[in-house]
Amino acid sequence: MARDSKNSTTKYQDSPSEEDPTLSDDELEDDEQGGTSGGEQQAGQNDEDEYSEAEEAKSEASSNNRARSATKATKVYDDDESDDNFDVPASKKARRGSGSTSTAVTKKAKGKGKGRAGKLEYFQSMPLDVLCEIAGHLDPVTLLAMSRVSKSFRSLFMSKSSKSIWHLARRNVFLPDLQAEDMSEAAYASLVFERSCMVCGKPRASIVDYFIRARWCRSCKKTNLIAQNSFRSLKHPQTLACMPFTLISLTGQNRSQRHYFFKPATLKLDTKLVELQAAADEAAAKESSSSKGKGKGKQKAVIEDDEEGEGENPAAVLRAFIKARKEIVTNATADGTAIFKWERSSAAERKASNLDLRAQRRDAVKQKVLALGHDARDCNFWGTANLVDQPRPLTDAIWNKISASVIAEVVRNASNRQQREIAHRQRQRSLLIGPLYHQMLDALPAGIEKAIFPPLAVFVDLPSVQQHWKPEQPDGYTIDQGLWLASLDDILANVEQRKKEDKVRYFVKFARPLLGAKVPFAELEQLIEKAEPKWDPIVKRNLPPIIAEEEMEALFAHPLARLRCSSGTNCASSSFDYAEIRLHEYSQHGGANYSTFGSAKWISTLRKLIGQAGLNEGKFEESQLEQLGEVWECRGCAASGTRAYTPWGAPSAPLIPVKKTNLTWGELVSHAYSQHSSYFRYDYAAYYLDRQRTPMLTMMGVADEQVEEAAAAAEAGPLSPDSEIYLSDLHDF
Repeated sequence: MARDSKNSTTKYQDSPSEEDPTLSDDELEDDEQGGTSGGEQQAGQNDEDEYSEAEEAKSEASSNNRARSATKATKVYDDDESDDNFDVPASKKARRGSGSTSTAVTKKAKGKGKGRAGKLEYFQSMPLDVLCEIAGHLDPVTLLAMSRVSKSFRSLFMSKSSKSIWHLARRNVFLPDLQAEDMSEAAYASLVFERSCMVCGKPRASIVDYFIRARWCRSCKKTNLIAQNSFRSLKHPQTLACMPFTLISLTGQNRSQRHYFFKPATLKLDTKLVELQAAADEAAAKESSSSKGKGKGKQKAVIEDDEEGEGENPAAVLRAFIKARKEIVTNATADGTAIFKWERSSAAERKASNLDLRAQRRDAVKQKVLALGHDARDCNFWGTANLVDQPRPLTDAIWNKISASVIAEVVRNASNRQQREIAHRQRQRSLLIGPLYHQMLDALPAGIEKAIFPPLAVFVDLPSVQQHWKPEQPDGYTIDQGLWLASLDDILANVEQRKKEDKVRYFVKFARPLLGAKVPFAELEQLIEKAEPKWDPIVKRNLPPIIAEEEMEALFAHPLARLRCSSGTNCASSSFDYAEIRLHEYSQHGGANYSTFGSAKWISTLRKLIGQAGLNEGKFEESQLEQLGEVWECRGCAASGTRAYTPWGAPSAPLIPVKKTNLTWGELVSHAYSQHSSYFRYDYAAYYLDRQRTPMLTMMGVADEQVEEAAAAAEAGPLSPDSEIYLSDLHDF
């Protein structure tokens, strides 16, 4: 039988693998007021020996109690067994004060007491053998609840003869037997199953330490769990050796294996040992004064662990007490380990047994929601899982408390679902724009006009196009050709506006590398600022760029205003102006512009090479550099070459050396962007990657000093620490 109780599940502090059902605060309050229910029986068979032992125990209990059944089992007290460790919760009945003389309150209290007595009369008059037979099928937590019903039930279940009943109840939940005999069955059940703090009485105390038999709240544990080296007031040297200990510290870290003790119990035991020691010392002093030997004064009795006493001698009593306590310490450690293993193994069983209860609770909540007219598609209960997924039946009281949160979540789910459905229908209608878009694109002349025309994904979201697919329409909707032709002028105006916005973004992409390379261009930094949108705090939106078309065309016409492409075959060997890069992106990469970039470092290097060739950087063309022939080199290049691809397991291909001298202009550019790609492609990141290995591209025959000075100047240009414009986002366009 699995250890499962509706409201009596004990949670161990240091059990990371244990899963325990979590109840909301409101439900826990209902649970505490609702009382305690019995454990759930688990299907299975016991051994024949265990079955016969259980039957003998029940028959023994019945025979012992049958003699008392003639009288109503009203007062059965047992003085032999102590229940000092048994925690009895404080009564919740309000005490009647000296001034409370209200007749209505008195009548209400009397009526309530008579009704309760009538309900218990049947059980109190029941024969004890029948009552014991019923109790043998319960679990310990239910026996605890029954023992607190009345004085007669408490006397019955706290008597020594009821030990077999508790034993059977523990068997029902497979709770292990205790080796230590100093704890009663009721105290054992209270420790494992109840929740109140043993120190302050606070409910829902989830920290249990089975090694020192303590259940407490966090504050009480912090106050009462004391390390062995922290006791300063202990008066007897054997106190800690006679006290159960734990290795679980306040923080859970205990590499030194220090022992921790329950402070109140330790101080109580120390007082007991001091009293026994004083009695032994007094007896030893009297014996010494009355003996025939020569007087030696009062000699303190020496207590050793291996000595044995006889009779009622105080010293023998002390030795026997210490020996018994040390046995309890050993057995308590073994018991704590056994209970801890039982609790961890039963956690998986509790989880499995709670799945059906959780499913029933979820179905009940769903039926409540559907009865209010909501849609089943909105009943996922992800946001209120702590209220819905509980292993408890859904009562009207619980539903009244959780319904507001559950229904609010269902309403939110419905709103989100409707928005998703609207977006899906809009996407389906936007597909109808595709044929009309391609008709407009095919009507344009080949070349730059098609290249700068907005792509379909952008065209669909133009304001004048959205009106044809975004409003909600009935099923089977098609684009009205008349409305489309009527809005064509607005669509073309939106297209022109989008073209200008794209051109402004390309202007920034061209201008920033020129600024980083310190290319002389009038008011370049101010032009970049005019091309970037500004946030207006009054209207709370970005204002459009204010740069003029003529200003952008002037920069695009500069010979150094070139972009390169890092995708495709031999893309990096060519540079592109504005029109060329738009055509290249459209024809080679489907209009994607993520692979095009400008490099301030390359422009700085290019200016140096143009000067070495004796050309004017304001009027040159790259074809002039190509016409010079194999006059270029990468001086001091550390590139080691590449290897051809070989299948897995095959010998490595021979190393293909890198050509570093006698390069044409195209070969030099390809070398720069293949062997030194991180340097030239990423201006800001290269400050960290390639600062110590700056490539020295130069014309052959130029002195090393001039090459190094030019390389240093190129390095200082784009990486100037005083620059206010960072070049790290050149590729985020």
